[in-house]
Amino acid sequence: MSFSPRTLWRRLVAWLVSPPMVRWWAGPQLTLRGPRVPARPFDLKNVQRLLVVRYDGMGDLVVMTGFLRELRRAAPQAKISLLIRSEWVPLMRANPHLDEVLAFKAEAYPSYQLFWRHRDALAYARQELWPRRFEAVLVPQTEFSFYDARILAYLSGAPVRIGWADPQSAAGSGGRSLLTQFIAIPAQFHEADKGYHFLEALGGQVRERQLELHWDSAADELAAGMAARLQPTGCRLVAVGLGASQANKLWPVERFVDVAKDLAGRMPVRFVGIGGGDLVAQGERLEAGLGDLAVSLAGKLALPQTAALLARCDLFVGCDSGPMHVAAAVGTPVVSLSGCPTDAPAEYSAHPGRIGPYCAKRRVVQPPVTGRGTDFFTDEIRTADVREAVHSLAVEAGLLPA
Repeated sequence: MSFSPRTLWRRLVAWLVSPPMVRWWAGPQLTLRGPRVPARPFDLKNVQRLLVVRYDGMGDLVVMTGFLRELRRAAPQAKISLLIRSEWVPLMRANPHLDEVLAFKAEAYPSYQLFWRHRDALAYARQELWPRRFEAVLVPQTEFSFYDARILAYLSGAPVRIGWADPQSAAGSGGRSLLTQFIAIPAQFHEADKGYHFLEALGGQVRERQLELHWDSAADELAAGMAARLQPTGCRLVAVGLGASQANKLWPVERFVDVAKDLAGRMPVRFVGIGGGDLVAQGERLEAGLGDLAVSLAGKLALPQTAALLARCDLFVGCDSGPMHVAAAVGTPVVSLSGCPTDAPAEYSAHPGRIGPYCAKRRVVQPPVTGRGTDFFTDEIRTADVREAVHSLAVEAGLLPA
């Protein structure tokens, strides 16, 4: 079998960016950078400089906020640094359990993307991570991500690098060689529960199993004023999560309008559209469909302001998205629209049992799809099912009489 020069070149580049080769070309540089922290048994109670890497989506980051709280309790002497994607820094900057939040921006390249990202990651490690002399790195993240967190963990130069992995899955197993230890955790566990299990396996204790978010007084004051203007006396405030990270996770705006009208017929309510700047058009359609009942704030709020406003909402109804997880973290009852079919296996990465809303008051609505594999079928979620979930949760939350 023969290959073209272009094919051979691409295979060579893929080989160069593989985890074993990362160890080959980065290892000597890590050795030459200077003496590492003296080797000693890893102990959360005694560790002094600790890095946590969680490099993926906003919702994935939010579901590990409970882990950060419990980690602080388990490692009281540590200076804890969190390394995340740069766009999520405002959401974590006020977290009282962290000493600092670091950001690495993985640029998008038209070709040989991993090659150039590895180069950028090494340059970032030299400048930001090596001077901090981390004793250990924790990677509380499943083996699918925006950019492999284990690469960043290895390039940090820390002598102890610990993550988790599904013992039954071979996916991403090559990257495990970049860690010094991995904890076996079944894939079907919820991502938040994986964090707690991970911490317990490292010798820590978990006192509370709930998420949390924090914001500054400026964001809180803005959200309070905005909620007062949006919410007349005796009126409930319901957030509508219009967006999602993927197009096939979206639900048509017109169906949200239908659900909102049904709820408005049962109680005094005002709806607020939530989302980023890419959802301005959808927000305008929500306003057009509901008139004075709705106001869209898509693209108008920073992340801390969004969290502070969602904390003042009586209910959240929306797509499986970062704002949905934010609503769950601040204690707002959540109706989540998951495009994961009801018969998808529990270990599927998008299964709501793994990445659904992690809060006490919740409903998850899924499409009644069978025999079509593991994909998103959000547009097949029935409006009647969402109306029923919203009504049921509103009764449970005390917004409507039983």
